[in-house]
Amino acid sequence: MSKFFLAPDVQIELIPCAAPFGDAKLTVASNGSLAATGRILTQANGTIATLVSETIGSEHWFTEESEFFRFDQSRQLHSAILVVPDENAQFDGLIPRPEEGYFSLRLSPDVEFFTVPVRSYRSFDPVRRELHCFTKNDTAKTVVRITQDLSLIFNMQNVLSGWVLSSPLESIAESFQGEKDPEPVDDHTYRVYADFFEIFSDNESLAFDYENELMVEKLLEVIDSRRIFEVKGQLRRRLLEGSLGDLRSRYLER
Repeated sequence: MSKFFLAPDVQIELIPCAAPFGDAKLTVASNGSLAATGRILTQANGTIATLVSETIGSEHWFTEESEFFRFDQSRQLHSAILVVPDENAQFDGLIPRPEEGYFSLRLSPDVEFFTVPVRSYRSFDPVRRELHCFTKNDTAKTVVRITQDLSLIFNMQNVLSGWVLSSPLESIAESFQGEKDPEPVDDHTYRVYADFFEIFSDNESLAFDYENELMVEKLLEVIDSRRIFEVKGQLRRRLLEGSLGDLRSRYLER
């Protein structure tokens, strides 16, 4: 298989797997959302700090955010934590079907500490039930599934250009090690979360000239108590209520 890269100077090898690398989880909060997979989901009391101390790979530096792709001492993928950006955008390109089967990653022996740029945009599609995070509308060449629901996208230069989480609301958990909500998700719940991502965004902040109090007022008006009550799943409801409550306290009750 061709050479692939997490960043232009960070080479990896795609390793075919007979089964998914692991599960995938999505955490949604007022201070940011993350998607994660790997052993970070199963480590007792695992945190980003313990992950960094026990593995090698990408991490935030003082002046630069990074996706977390962490590898064990044999350079096999240990865990990945992906940042959901705050700006919404429409992806106009075509995404090819995933390669057959599942894949993991092996880090090149020539690199050890590096950063992987955080994606610039997100697209939460309640109809297709997908969360797509990407950097720009460039052509996607290769898609590989890491888990049943999480796929990595590589561009024509074989550099990581985005990722897709299918069935994102089915993957919601309170923490990396937390349990997922077992209740099935209906269309109403997807529409409510789509409104959350649409309004609580850099786009709306800019539209309100960065007066975020107005943005939060709009969010609370659109997602009122009746709509929250009809969200399927106690955990999904509680996490949404918590995020909205945090925003109310931060911007409207000071």
